[in-house]
Amino acid sequence: MALVFAAMTLWVTGATAPQLRWGVGSFGVYAFVDDDGVLSSHLFIEAENLTMVSVILAGLSMDIPGVRLLPVSKDERAEITVGAGESETFERRLVITDCAAVPHEPRPVRFTYRTWLASGESEVTMDSWPERPERPERPERPERPERPERPERLEGSGQEDEDILVAWQRALANKVCDDALRSR
Repeated sequence: MALVFAAMTLWVTGATAPQLRWGVGSFGVYAFVDDDGVLSSHLFIEAENLTMVSVILAGLSMDIPGVRLLPVSKDERAEITVGAGESETFERRLVITDCAAVPHEPRPVRFTYRTWLASGESEVTMDSWPERPERPERPERPERPERPERPERLEGSGQEDEDILVAWQRALANKVCDDALRSR
C-alpha cells in the first residue's frame, strides 16, 4: 500500500511525468518574406506547468506538411524551465513552404522533458483556433423608400456571425499566407 501511495504521489506532483497545458499564441503572428521570397513567421508556444515540480522542456519538433520549423537561433531558447504552476513560452521561427499543403486536421508537436526524477519524450496536439470567416464588404445600396421595421434577428437563427474552429497549424498558415499576399 505504501508503494502505491508513493507512486501516486510522484505522479500527481509531476515528478515522473509532467502535466502541461499547451497553447499557440496568435497575438503578434505576422508574415516575413525575405529577399529570396521565403515566407516565414514566428511561432509562440506557451506551456503551463500544472504540477508541483519544475520541468525542463526542449527538443521542440513537428512533422507538418507545408511547415518547417527552423533550428534554434541565437535569439531563441533551446530549452525552457517551467516552474511549478508557472508558464513559459517557446519562440521559434518557422517557414511556410506551401500554404495549400498545411493540413486541416490538428497535428502534434513533439518535445522532450526532464524533471528531477524522470525524463522522456512526448507529444501534444494543441487546441484549434476560432476563426471568423472574412466576408466581402457589401456594396452600398441606393436609398429606397422607408419600409416598416423588420423584427430583430433571433439568436440561434443561423444569421449571427459564428467562429469556425480551425486546426492551429492551418489557422497559423492562413494568417501568415494572407498577410504575405496583402503586403505585396
